[in-house]
Amino acid sequence: KRKILKTAEEMGYRPNVQAKALSSKDTLRIAVICPRDFYFKTVIEGMESYRKEHEEYRIKLLYKCDDFQSVADQLSALQECEHDEVQGILISAVHPTQLNKQLRLLFKKGIPTITFNNDILGGPRIAYVGLNDRVAGAMAGELMSKYLFSGARVACMATTSAAMGLRERQICFCDTVQKSGKNIEICGPFEYCDNFDLDDILEKVTHILRTEHVNGIYANNMFGTYAISCALRKLGMKIVAIGHDVNAELDAFIRDGVLDATLFQNPFQQGYQALKVMVDYLYLKVPVFQPILYIRTLILMKSNLEECDNRLFL
Repeated sequence: KRKILKTAEEMGYRPNVQAKALSSKDTLRIAVICPRDFYFKTVIEGMESYRKEHEEYRIKLLYKCDDFQSVADQLSALQECEHDEVQGILISAVHPTQLNKQLRLLFKKGIPTITFNNDILGGPRIAYVGLNDRVAGAMAGELMSKYLFSGARVACMATTSAAMGLRERQICFCDTVQKSGKNIEICGPFEYCDNFDLDDILEKVTHILRTEHVNGIYANNMFGTYAISCALRKLGMKIVAIGHDVNAELDAFIRDGVLDATLFQNPFQQGYQALKVMVDYLYLKVPVFQPILYIRTLILMKSNLEECDNRLFL
């Protein structure tokens, strides 16, 4: 057998992947753990697109999604994974360290993890697929600094979520603004709870806009960006507004000039590429040579909104 394999390798033979897949009756069971909201809906669309394109791998995605996932929710979902006999886990981690112990136990039992959208710190994941949040926050800070005049005031809105990427955006936004050399004063960060209680956050943003006399406002995630846009429209106020992500509502705010720019992180490709890396690793036995796969960050403004078609680019 070794002689045959050596001869095949010398002749440049490569096994037919589809034939190998079709000859196997095994199903590739992969757990997907993330919140259930309008952002992750697009991430899941990316995963489903890859799954349908590659039916020969017999991929079965086990979705473990709740409306507002906590650390306890994700730990419970991870504990179910071994019972469900999954071969791999895709997770958007709600906390950078508190899931690591459970992930390590699963990894020792041969169940690898790939994080997407939000990474873990010092844990056993084999890869991360998503935004470079430090760069995205710095890009937002540089853009805000270019819009504003010297001595201006900017409000920073930040979700209370402990997800590592969201904190990195906020920190790098503030750091970049402070280093702009324009003596821009940062008000905040003003925190809001990511529980989709729009009335609550609208009241908070409206109060800030009325009392802080700011020239610009920034939010570090999609929900906050939607809230500041709604508040600005309600008040009929025009100041510089920059946020993250895009959907139909934010698209309209940009077109109407309420929202000046948003940092787009292409959730469709995050889902598509995360599943691809996992299948390559589990089924094709392709080593993960690039443990961090950053999805390109795009600044979306009125002039280039058409580029937010998720399937146009990585």
